[in-house]
Formats: sequence, C-alpha cells, structure tokens
Amino acid sequence: MAVLADNYDARGQLWRTNMQSSFYAYDIKRYYPAAAFYYDLVAGSYLADRLTNEGKPVRLNNSPQFNEAYFSPDSIRSAGH
Repeated sequence: MAVLADNYDARGQLWRTNMQSSFYAYDIKRYYPAAAFYYDLVAGSYLADRLTNEGKPVRLNNSPQFNEAYFSPDSIRSAGH
C-alpha cells in the first residue's frame, strides 16, 4: 500500500501531497488504513480523514454474521446484490 504521494498540475508544478498511515491488524492478518492527510499546496488547505482516536478499534472478524455462509453465492443472491 502506498503511504506517500505527490500530485503535479498540468505545468509540472507540485500541487498536492498526500500521506496515509496504516497499522497491522493481527486479528485479520493484514495492514489496515488509518489516518490520511491531503495537503493542497496551492490553496493552502488540508483534509484529515479517518481520525479515529476516540473510537473503538474496528474488529472485522468478530461479528457472528460474518461466517462462511455469509459469503456464499446463495447469501449474496438473497441480499439482492
């Protein structure tokens, strides 16, 4: 997963820069995206996304509904997707 990116405008000038943090979620054995920051260097503004300091950590594999049957073709058909 990319963690840093620079964006250039049509003139080749640095326009925006992005930074994405992640952490390794041991319970699901993969990296999980965390806070992301996007800086607009021309406008002098920024956006901070996925700030979850005060929330409980996401536990993706603890829900009883996410068992093997949940991901079966029949289950998906019955959900209307």
